[in-house]
Amino acid sequence: MSKMDVKIEKHGDMRVAFIRHTGPYEQSTEAWNRLSAAPGLASRMGPDSCFLSLCYDDPDVTEPGNTRMDVCVAVGDDYEEEAGISTQVIPGGEFAVVVYKGAYSGLHDAYRAIYGEWLPKSGREPSGSFSMEIYRTDCSRTPPDENITEIRIPLI
Repeated sequence: MSKMDVKIEKHGDMRVAFIRHTGPYEQSTEAWNRLSAAPGLASRMGPDSCFLSLCYDDPDVTEPGNTRMDVCVAVGDDYEEEAGISTQVIPGGEFAVVVYKGAYSGLHDAYRAIYGEWLPKSGREPSGSFSMEIYRTDCSRTPPDENITEIRIPLI
């Protein structure tokens, strides 16, 4: 990423339904398909649904086969867990936020820039628990180089 526009934003808690994927991040399609097909979720999904993932591991450090990702969709308090789908509340707080435009294959370079360049100069520290990606475009209907992903890094 040549120029990175990082904003510090406060966000509230978010309840999500999710499936844990273990393995290379780019191989999470099956988990996304299972999440989207869950009967209790499929009936709730629409153009305003918020799809996101929580990434717990750095693939430069963790073997790709061991990286963990929760594929998620935001849900209300009335959603009840169903077979193979769990729920969790993502804690709110302060986040470093970057809007990335481009193919998902370039996300790792964006993370390298955030953690390797911006964070050391910012005087802030990540909480170290996860990073969040909110998918602002539908990748099945958007050319890869037009995808918009909001990256959120929780801060201490």
